[in-house]
Amino acid sequence: MKEALGFFITSIVAIILYKPLIKFFKKVEFGQYIREEGPDLHNYKTGTPTAGGILFLLLPLIFAIFSHAGYLEWICVFSLLIFGGIGLADDLISILRKNATGLRTWQKISLQVVGSVVLLHMLKSYTRQFVPIYGGEFDLGRWGYVLAITALVGASNAVNLTDGVDGLAGWNFLVSMGGLVVFSAIHSRPIPSTVLILMATVLGFLWYNSHPAKLFMGDTGSLALGGVLATYAIINGGLLYLPIFGLVFVVETLSVIIQVLSFKIRKKRVFLMSPLHHHFELLQWPEEKIVARFVIVSLVASMVALSM
Repeated sequence: MKEALGFFITSIVAIILYKPLIKFFKKVEFGQYIREEGPDLHNYKTGTPTAGGILFLLLPLIFAIFSHAGYLEWICVFSLLIFGGIGLADDLISILRKNATGLRTWQKISLQVVGSVVLLHMLKSYTRQFVPIYGGEFDLGRWGYVLAITALVGASNAVNLTDGVDGLAGWNFLVSMGGLVVFSAIHSRPIPSTVLILMATVLGFLWYNSHPAKLFMGDTGSLALGGVLATYAIINGGLLYLPIFGLVFVVETLSVIIQVLSFKIRKKRVFLMSPLHHHFELLQWPEEKIVARFVIVSLVASMVALSM
């Protein structure tokens, strides 16, 4: 009951806070620059306030400070600050340069790897993970370290790639994280309150991010959400289940890899444009339809994961 009330209050607070934040971002011209290689359909989005994900970092942090949060709550907050901080730097550079290019790819990935290593050293234990189908726990040993870093960097970038249609990344994050919360309950693992605060904040953000969006989360938000999604999967023993809970994010990332490899090897494109949501946009799917269908896929994937 206490958690439900906190979730409700945080959602309302986020909705209230985002309104003046949008006005402030417009005033200081803190707007989004659309990539030239993106669909022409997105040109009207240029100038829309971005970096709305800043509250994804601040509200859980404020909660953790004033609620005497425990170890797991702070791990999730540190994850948000590490990956969200990288995203914020990317957004700021993009805005200062007045184009869509922020941090270079190698710079971003290098910072994510360093951030992942720092985060894993904060964790007391993370190698024991539940195994799909088998159901029980298994100690991954050194492979756990490699898989954890791969998950943190991969999930962070995957959510970032998915953030290309109004509401798409936010709603799919809520479904994936919601699935992991249920996973924790099933396996009697603690559920960090900061995770619930974050989910409530994202829900408040989606009030303004639904099509046509009045605010974007930016890399500040997408990198933070991906990082904390992987972090929570690691600490609750669901690392090996993460690709299933986050199936949409995995498919979006694979679509980019397939497109790049196909073009380099065969000089042909598999999709009209990647990531995958752009392919459907060019097939004249409305953004609302893309979001709805991707969320349905995410829901089904999460139910499959919970049944394994």
